[in-house]
Amino acid sequence: MTDLQKGNRMVNAFQQKLFLTQYELVWKQRDQHVGHIWAIPAIITGLLGIAALLLAHGKIEFVTNTVLKIISILIISIGFIGLFLRHNFFIKVLGLTLKSMAKRQEPDRWLPQFGSKFKMKYKRFLNFAEKIGSWFTGTFWWAIVTIGLISLVIFSFLSVVKDATLQVTEQAAGFSTAEVVNSFQHKGGNLMETAFQAIGNCPVYWLIAVGLSLYYGIRGMLIKNRHVINENIQLEKGQPPLTPWTKKEKVLVHFIQDFIFNAFCSMAGFVSLWILAHVFPSVDSSSKIDAGLAVLIVFLALLAITGIGGILPYVIVHGKIFSGNK
Repeated sequence: MTDLQKGNRMVNAFQQKLFLTQYELVWKQRDQHVGHIWAIPAIITGLLGIAALLLAHGKIEFVTNTVLKIISILIISIGFIGLFLRHNFFIKVLGLTLKSMAKRQEPDRWLPQFGSKFKMKYKRFLNFAEKIGSWFTGTFWWAIVTIGLISLVIFSFLSVVKDATLQVTEQAAGFSTAEVVNSFQHKGGNLMETAFQAIGNCPVYWLIAVGLSLYYGIRGMLIKNRHVINENIQLEKGQPPLTPWTKKEKVLVHFIQDFIFNAFCSMAGFVSLWILAHVFPSVDSSSKIDAGLAVLIVFLALLAITGIGGILPYVIVHGKIFSGNK
């Protein structure tokens, strides 16, 4: 046997071993997704059981903030549906990968590692549900589930927080809610007071607050993603070239932090406006506004405008409301 033949045999043996290793790993990955997709109904059943038990013992109730709690449950449901479709997508594309590898009996030289690459490779084989599963990552859908759970907890305690806030504002301004109501009944109130009353008592207000906060959080992530892409280009072109941000690093270092920061700033604006809606109607005339109350009203108004307007993160980072560029 010549050296060339020996070399060819060694290459063939290596390729065969690599093929078997790849095939086994892809098979295990597909099995994991199959296990996860059946674990989702079990998790949902467990959560429903816990919720039913707490409801039966009076630990949770749906009398107050009913709409917001239903919205939170819907958000959780959408997150779990997204997770189900994501695992279903991977089951399909990994199955197609195994089928292709078994047919060729050789290592896959372009074996995708991310869902976006699988989507590009097998796009024409995916049905509508599987295409939906390819849109967003599993981390995104778990974030949706987490947001829904956090929202449900917040709205469950919102009535308690509201009562405590009302007591603090009443003590600070020297009025009671009953007095304000009587004042409205006898004096009629003006348009601004009516608007503040609507803000303070309308559950749709908090639904809008959550929706816009999520929007500003996602908006912040997209802006940061653009900045990181440009930064990676500069790092790769540098002399000497520097290591660019990896996908995992971008998520852990930039995206999560920017989402929380922007969403929290927006929610702070809505909370400030809600507090202002309970403080401002208490003032019957400008003569009753002392220096402390005036500062509080101005601070809450600015925080509400910048937070709801989405520029509070800019104000915090740069220390100014408007840019100096003309």
